[in-house]
Amino acid sequence: MRFIGILVMMLLASTLVAQEGANKKDKIETTMVNGKKCLVHVVESGNTLYSLHRQYEVAIAEIVALNPNAEAGLQVGQVVYIPLENSNIQTHKIHIVEARQTLYGISRLYDVSVADIVALNPGADQGLQIGQQLKIPTLDVTSTPVKEVEKNTSQPIVNNQPLVPNTPSVQWPDSVETHTVQKGETLYRIALAHKVTMLDIVKENDIVNGEIKVGQILVIPTKEKAPVFAENAIPFISDSNYVAPKFEQKSKYKVAVILPFHITKNPEVLSGMITPATELNKLTDLSVDFYMGAKMALDSLAKLGLTAEVKFYDSKASAAEVESILKGYDFKNTDIIIGPLFNQTITPVANWAKANNARMIVPFNANTSVLKSNPYVSFALPSDLTLIKSLAHYYALEHGDDNVVLVKSGLAKDNDAYRVFREEFNRLTTPQSYRAVLKEVQLTDAGKELSAAIVKDTLTVFVDLSSDKAHAMRFLTTLNRVKNESKHEDARVAVVGVNDWMKFDDLSNYYKNRFQLHYASPNHLDYSTPAMKTFVTSYRTLYNADPSKYAVQGFDVTYAYLSQYLLMRNVNEGLMNDIRLESRGVGNGTENGTCFILKQENFEIKRVGKVINQRVY
Repeated sequence: MRFIGILVMMLLASTLVAQEGANKKDKIETTMVNGKKCLVHVVESGNTLYSLHRQYEVAIAEIVALNPNAEAGLQVGQVVYIPLENSNIQTHKIHIVEARQTLYGISRLYDVSVADIVALNPGADQGLQIGQQLKIPTLDVTSTPVKEVEKNTSQPIVNNQPLVPNTPSVQWPDSVETHTVQKGETLYRIALAHKVTMLDIVKENDIVNGEIKVGQILVIPTKEKAPVFAENAIPFISDSNYVAPKFEQKSKYKVAVILPFHITKNPEVLSGMITPATELNKLTDLSVDFYMGAKMALDSLAKLGLTAEVKFYDSKASAAEVESILKGYDFKNTDIIIGPLFNQTITPVANWAKANNARMIVPFNANTSVLKSNPYVSFALPSDLTLIKSLAHYYALEHGDDNVVLVKSGLAKDNDAYRVFREEFNRLTTPQSYRAVLKEVQLTDAGKELSAAIVKDTLTVFVDLSSDKAHAMRFLTTLNRVKNESKHEDARVAVVGVNDWMKFDDLSNYYKNRFQLHYASPNHLDYSTPAMKTFVTSYRTLYNADPSKYAVQGFDVTYAYLSQYLLMRNVNEGLMNDIRLESRGVGNGTENGTCFILKQENFEIKRVGKVINQRVY
């Protein structure tokens, strides 16, 4: 049991957007204005004095008294001080204690600390009783350490940081630049232009009351513009049909991540009754790992200047739940969607993305039919047929002088794979190749066709593209018997299979190693690379656990796509992926066109090549 995964999942429950009555604590910022404690409200599009009066139930006259400039009209990004006294802001709600609940479990349900609850409920730390009423703080009031404000200005000075964790082991060298204030500029616009927060500028320049003057030279704190974990940033490669989508510049982008957390399938965790035997639901475990990797990517992107409102949704692997999420008010105006994972939940999201001009990223393998006539959808992994096509390119160009033999299973479900490989291989081979046309054999138990296909003094490459486990076992067992025949004991024989074979525990590791099994994979996880070592160190520091492949996928997908879509940075090569998007035709969606050619040798997986959009590297 990965205990840290359980703890993170518990923390995660507070960041998931629930469809019914979310137990959410709102974090606000306060300051003192003319001796009064005030909430700091940053004006959004559509805000008026009347709407603020209705929202906070504070008289317009009281708001104007603290914000004289507000009478002339409100501007997006402007700070308005709302007096907390006489407002409708609730500081707590009531929770009725249920059986088996603990202070810790309740604190996780509401995303507050145990100390917060005890502060409002003296004696609660001595024990809880069923039916007991507990006051739960509903907002986190953070006082801003700024000088006493005498009058309001139109300049926002709040800390508008993105929803990301702090990754202590990732260092970003500080650097600075300057900006000369022009007529009509505000702190809000200057911060947006330089991709920093307004509070960063306020602190760096000791600005009081948010006042800036035309001609004033501001020091802009920045971070070195370099990716944290990418080994080599390679320029974006695509075919002529693909144009990367561009987003209008915003002060904050809205990103939704939809995963099958299945939080309710983990009752022990939610109640706080954790034992050494406690385990996460399998889908929860996968989703939490992806979540933790994605959070690290968001932290890295924030340091590059990205400001995004990121919300994680629990799809519960249910199409009905996904439909409910899409209809929710908080989902409105979402710019980018990562997920969900299953075909029945992917389709409605793809339709919503197309109707709302949002970009959708599918992080794992799925049915590529949703790419048809929907340019807003992108697959982060190459499809199975793209992997097969890449294999054909690699072996036609790298092994054209060898004896390449296609072994057919006779199963109808494998016919598409054989057809794609055959067409691509024959198209690329030349009369100078060992065989101008691919040789094909049908597997039999006797193995005579395999024996006859082996050519002395030439490398024979048997290509078997069946994803059927029984057939794969039959093929390797038969080939092993043929290879043991005296006439073939010195023959050079290699096998090309499919990625699924590596998941078959019953498939003999000895056979895979003897024939140096080659296959095409959508990614390559190598823990020995400097980038991966850095990531593992950071992950362990942050989560006290080792990252799984799902955590690495969460980092790579989030970092690559948001870098390209929102920061216009072509960072493709990640920790285990190399995301190079290729259009699936005019008007259709895109798919990652990078495939890794791997082989098993000496019981280790090694990379022997890479095919990017049908180009061998």
